[in-house]
Amino acid sequence: MDNEKLIEVNSLEVLFRTSGGQITAVSDVSFEMKRGETLGIVGESGSGKSVVSLSIMGLVPNPPGEISNGYIGLEGRDLLSLSQEQMRAVRGNEIAMVFQEPMTSLNPLHTCGRQIGESLVLHGSMERSSAIKSAIELLSQVGIRNPKQIAKSYPHQLSGGMRQRVMIAMALACRPKLLIADEPTTALDVTIEAQIIALMKKLKEQIGAGIIMISHNLALMAQVCDRIIVMYCGRIVEEGTVTSLLREPKHPYTVGLIASTPTITENRVRLTPIEGSVPNPFSMPTGCAFHPRCRDRMSECENAMPELKNHQANRRVRCWKYM
Repeated sequence: MDNEKLIEVNSLEVLFRTSGGQITAVSDVSFEMKRGETLGIVGESGSGKSVVSLSIMGLVPNPPGEISNGYIGLEGRDLLSLSQEQMRAVRGNEIAMVFQEPMTSLNPLHTCGRQIGESLVLHGSMERSSAIKSAIELLSQVGIRNPKQIAKSYPHQLSGGMRQRVMIAMALACRPKLLIADEPTTALDVTIEAQIIALMKKLKEQIGAGIIMISHNLALMAQVCDRIIVMYCGRIVEEGTVTSLLREPKHPYTVGLIASTPTITENRVRLTPIEGSVPNPFSMPTGCAFHPRCRDRMSECENAMPELKNHQANRRVRCWKYM
């Protein structure tokens, strides 16, 4: 086993069975990351980003969801082979997650301090009084100036930025090996977003955890990630280091994402949107799922799905242009 490898995902496929039919939410997703690395997963809503993270956490609801194929390994241990009880020992302890919406992720009936301390009681075998003291220390570490007061507060009494910090403190309570942050700055203003970004960088240095950052915001990824995976309709379409991917995108979808990102310059330029919309998951197009929206489409694009292949150093692209 590679001693530097923290997480490995191979050929992951996730299905959802609904009253309208079966949907393949994630297909043929493979990647790995090293200890201490920050990996970004980018894509539009519905691209499968969050489903990948829920699969790693063992939280895909079954029914209607099912991991129908693939392998997910944490330091060489097959997570998909673990029982529910074994997975509960991993979840929140070795792998933790900052969920997308803190208001709905936090329990409105319990104080923030009790919710942070719960994982320490479950995984750290702490007494509840000691866990509350540790929760106050964690709140201080995530930049909250009055941690004792916040520990006694309920989620509805806090601002969005404060609730997000509580979620981060909760995720870090057991010093996990892998931290998954699903849209950690959604619905926050730019000032709080900048603070959360700075906080994530600081905490990464302190605990040495690997971080998977999930977002649709490429500008955010550029600030915190070492490597980026771009997803479209449940598949990885491009992967590379932040610098190479942003400076020289290969896949037409990645090119479109970057072109549609606003920039602050003296000469204002109209944004270039990606034409069309994400296809209906119940009636996916044949071949490459992006071809109906692609300006560079060829005849091959309509007939068959290209493989995700290595292109240059540390780059992978799923496009017929590079086959």
